[in-house]
Amino acid sequence: MDAIRGVFETNVFGTMNVIQAITPYFRGQGGGSIVNVTSNMGFASNPLLAVYVATKHAVEGLSESLTYELESQNIAVKLVEPGAMRTTSFASNTMSASRDMSVPESYRPYFDHMMQSMMNYPFAYADENQVAEQIYAAASDKSDRLRYVAGPDAEETARLRWTASENTYMAAMRQLLGQTAWRSKQGI
Repeated sequence: MDAIRGVFETNVFGTMNVIQAITPYFRGQGGGSIVNVTSNMGFASNPLLAVYVATKHAVEGLSESLTYELESQNIAVKLVEPGAMRTTSFASNTMSASRDMSVPESYRPYFDHMMQSMMNYPFAYADENQVAEQIYAAASDKSDRLRYVAGPDAEETARLRWTASENTYMAAMRQLLGQTAWRSKQGI
């Protein structure tokens, strides 16, 4: 639970602290823009990342709610949602951290399968320039647009999430994440 609280402290409460600190300043100057950088995990989910995903979903919900609330103060709230980036070493860091976790024996085959699927990521990575371009676009855009995705996986998961039915979205995500192969192997 301490590790979980730490992730929430950084990803959720840290974001809230910055918003709380900057909002009076923006009110005083007559407006401004808050750009929260989350992840495509804020609108999509992956197995084995439940806590991280929960924090990103929390920031997404917070930001969307504040979009409505703060527009009365001429303060825009925007979300930049990058996909996986090679420079963050997310999969290898997760793999390394997982070695220290206690995984129930009955869960181990699934866990190992999904960890291997993460290492064989089916998309090209987002690069820093794509993310920087989206941050700039979000910061300078005067429209009501909320979300700015960056990277091939974020673009694909956004397309699936926002244009497909729930069943189609879930089936496509299971396929992309290697979940379909796991289910087939288990006769599910």
